[in-house]
Amino acid sequence: MIRTYTPSDLARLHAINEASTPNVSKETERSLAACFAAGICLVAVDADDSPIGFLSLVEPGADYRSPNYAWFEARGGDYVYVDRIAFSPETRGQGLGPKLYEKAFERFAGRRSVMVCEINTLPPNPGSMRFHERLGFRVVGHAAHDPGVYEVAFLERSL
Repeated sequence: MIRTYTPSDLARLHAINEASTPNVSKETERSLAACFAAGICLVAVDADDSPIGFLSLVEPGADYRSPNYAWFEARGGDYVYVDRIAFSPETRGQGLGPKLYEKAFERFAGRRSVMVCEINTLPPNPGSMRFHERLGFRVVGHAAHDPGVYEVAFLERSL
C-alpha cells in the first residue's frame, strides 16, 4: 500500500534513509522532516502500516535548500523534483520502487510536465541509473559539486 507521509513515520523513514547512504544524502531527523515539509512524501507501507520505503517530491518555488534542486530551479520549467527514494534493506529488489513512482506519475500527470531527479555518478550509483532509465528518465545535465568526490547526473521524464 502507498499513502502520504505523517509525522509519526519520521523515525522509521530516517532509519531507512540512513541505511540507504551514500545513495541518498545523510540527514538528521530534523533535516529529513524539513525535506518532507518542503513537498510531498509518498510512503510504501507493509500490511501492518509500517513504513518500508518512501519517495520525496518537491515542486518549483519551494523553500528547499539543495544544490541539485537549485540546478532545476535555475533551469526553470514545469517540473516536480524527486528529492530521494529509499527502501529498507530487507525490502529492496521487490518491485516497490516502480510502484511508488507510478503513484507519483499519476499524482502529477496534468499538473506538471516533467519529473526530474539526480543520480550520483561519484560515488557511482549505476543501479539507480539503470532503474531510472527503465522508468523513462533521460540525462539532461551534469554537475560536479565536489569534483572527484561528489558528482551527479540530472535526469528528467515527461509526465
